[in-house]
Amino acid sequence: MIKRHTIIILSVLALLLLIWWLRTHREQTVTKSEFALGTFIEITATGINPEPAVASAFAEIRRIEQLTGLNRNSDLDLVNRWAGIKPVRVSEDTMKILKFIQKYDQLVAGVFDPTIAPLIELWGFGYEGRPHLPQAEEIRSIISLVNFKQVK
Repeated sequence: MIKRHTIIILSVLALLLLIWWLRTHREQTVTKSEFALGTFIEITATGINPEPAVASAFAEIRRIEQLTGLNRNSDLDLVNRWAGIKPVRVSEDTMKILKFIQKYDQLVAGVFDPTIAPLIELWGFGYEGRPHLPQAEEIRSIISLVNFKQVK
């Protein structure tokens, strides 16, 4: 009789443990949005513990933004500031990003040109700019700075 009760109790405990494990190890979906790289980014991840993956993805986006964003003294800011004046040394990660963009640029036949910043600033479309129509001479004076094929 005691043996039978022990088996029943152990079976119930095993069942409760199984239920607990299934409830704590089921897939969840997490969605998070942030403003980065000049736009809103939304990431959705599904898994047993998706929060660290989403947090890691946004951390990488912020790291890339530090290299390439319009913030003062980022690698890309320095490239834009010295465009047409002198070469600028950038980090290895920035070079990897530029090489990736270069491959993408070839796929879209030059339609996407990441060197457009001088024109964006001239037209006042930057983060703090005031949009306006520049004079034709102003455009002619900086258009030579916009050409991704010049980036080496």
